[in-house]
Amino acid sequence: MEKFDWVSTISRNIRGLRVIGLWPESEEGYKMDLYTLYTAVCINSLMVIHVMCQVINIIASHFDMDLIVEIFHILLQKILGLIKMYVFMRNIKTLKQLLKNLNGDVFQPKNMEQRLLVKPTLRGWKLVFNVFFYPTMTTVLLCGLIPILNGSYKNYRLPFLAWYPFNTKRSPMYQIVFAHQMISFTFLAITVVSIDMLTAALLMYVGIQCDILCNNLRNLGYDNRDGIDFEKSLIACIEHHQNILDFSEKCNSLISFTVLVQFFISALTAALALYQIAYFEIYSLQFCNGLMILGVSLIQTTTYCWFGNEVEVKASSSGLICYAAFQSNWTEQSPSAKKILMIFMIRSLTPIKISSYNLFYLSLETHKKILQSTWSYFTMLRQFGGVN
Repeated sequence: MEKFDWVSTISRNIRGLRVIGLWPESEEGYKMDLYTLYTAVCINSLMVIHVMCQVINIIASHFDMDLIVEIFHILLQKILGLIKMYVFMRNIKTLKQLLKNLNGDVFQPKNMEQRLLVKPTLRGWKLVFNVFFYPTMTTVLLCGLIPILNGSYKNYRLPFLAWYPFNTKRSPMYQIVFAHQMISFTFLAITVVSIDMLTAALLMYVGIQCDILCNNLRNLGYDNRDGIDFEKSLIACIEHHQNILDFSEKCNSLISFTVLVQFFISALTAALALYQIAYFEIYSLQFCNGLMILGVSLIQTTTYCWFGNEVEVKASSSGLICYAAFQSNWTEQSPSAKKILMIFMIRSLTPIKISSYNLFYLSLETHKKILQSTWSYFTMLRQFGGVN
């Protein structure tokens, strides 16, 4: 049977990472070459410079509340994007090794039934990718259209307020800065979508491997009633389970810090977006922009929590692996095989939970708490800003 390529499912994701300079060709990561230079130029010219200009603008305004409401959520997302890029680039070698291991024999579907079993989950990931990608890019487009649609471009209004060491209220500097800001925001959007969806894909693969393991366990002893073959197949399943545990632990170590920062900034960004919705007139472009940013922030946290919750459900909390082992043809096997099976069933009940330094777990319960925190932040901002 032809080898199943897990990475092909996320090829669109990989292409996006390669375009923005986050996916070097070498398995060893970044080297002293043109691609590394391209990455450095993109990050510094499109991200770092814009962040610095916005920070200086906020400081120069003496932390004016109106200005903070309008641009701070974008600034937070850019800072989050820089943090994600740093963590991603630092761990790129490990990420590539994980994806390489994923295409190894131990993680391969064993038959057509298992290939059909994993297809709905893979299609679900692609659907989530589209649900995340298109609203994000729509938000980028809307931010660029606001000065045009409301006519503020005639007064040389930029999409994002920022300080520059030159006069932006004359041509061609206005057009150059306008284009730079839009390219910068597009770069940020592709970065956020690509990194977040690759993280979701890693969690999805953990869940899929649990599905394959359960299928293998259910079929133990039915294809061949020879006790020796049962024991060998059971040991192969145990090794598969251990590989799943190792894979999930490495994934967890890669994303722990990113998840911690992501949840805090997403909650604060969503609160600022809610404040913007309450601050500006309904159906205004700023209102619509705040609505889109709120949606994107919620999609980010939902994506992490949903796929993390799927890992927990499939791997341990519901006992699916243990029950699948119980469904095998164990009654006709040798005492030694039964003993191995019993030990494995007990071991399989140990939870696999994706966490952020064990402070909180990626689950739907955590997502509910994030929404509650968002509302608390919004209430605090509303009281501070005097919005009814």
